[in-house]
Amino acid sequence: MRDTGLNTTAGEGIVRELKSIHRELYTRDQELTARLELIVEATRRLTACTERSELNRRLLETFANNLAADGGSLFLCHQDHLELVHSLDPDHAPASLPLPLPENSIFAQALRTRTPLLIRDLERERTLQPSGWKGYKDGSL
Repeated sequence: MRDTGLNTTAGEGIVRELKSIHRELYTRDQELTARLELIVEATRRLTACTERSELNRRLLETFANNLAADGGSLFLCHQDHLELVHSLDPDHAPASLPLPLPENSIFAQALRTRTPLLIRDLERERTLQPSGWKGYKDGSL
């Protein structure tokens, strides 16, 4: 047998590491494929909507499903107000919110930054004013 100068133990460790990397990449690929399939299906369902109210409902339900949210509301922004077009948990969101919104409201922050806003503990939040609704289950928003 020829001496290659390679340590067998080191070679086995490299093989194990490569197999581990391969498994991780395969798992990521499977997860990405599943996500893309969900996006394609959601797109198909949304483009099949023929009524605006159906689109509003399906759009909000799609977001809720992908974010594991139990509730939520979808508002359209008009010149002088926000209009409620669908709610997963009706009877707590107003039909309309006048603009401009209160400066320290959560909605105002989201509109100002135009980015998603995640609040993990609503009770500890000191800079933003919550809506006042008491139905949040885990203190997050």
